[in-house]
Amino acid sequence: FMSFLDPMIAMVFYIFVIGVANFLVRRRGVKSGAFSLGYFRHYDTQKYSPPEFVVRMGRHFDNQFQLPMLFLITCAMFLVLRISSPMALACAWLFLLSRGLHTSIHLTTNNILQRAGA
Repeated sequence: FMSFLDPMIAMVFYIFVIGVANFLVRRRGVKSGAFSLGYFRHYDTQKYSPPEFVVRMGRHFDNQFQLPMLFLITCAMFLVLRISSPMALACAWLFLLSRGLHTSIHLTTNNILQRAGA
């Protein structure tokens, strides 16, 4: 019986790592004086001017609660229904690899066409 639990655990860990990175980027920005802590009250980019990377990192973290949640639900359904499919398991791992590629593109070059392909 193939377990979809492994890719699920990997995805949760991946989201946790992005969350910690998001926190550290924000903390460093506030401590360095690059922007005010008040930005986080309403996320008002007109009143406060956080660096573009801080905004992008926050959006990237928010993205992890969209498509990856559907991935986790799908894997959970495979587990509950005891569906064992080598192809589906391979797709689960490929999805995780694509998320890693998406992260590397989004947080570096942020090339929209490359991100769409990831």
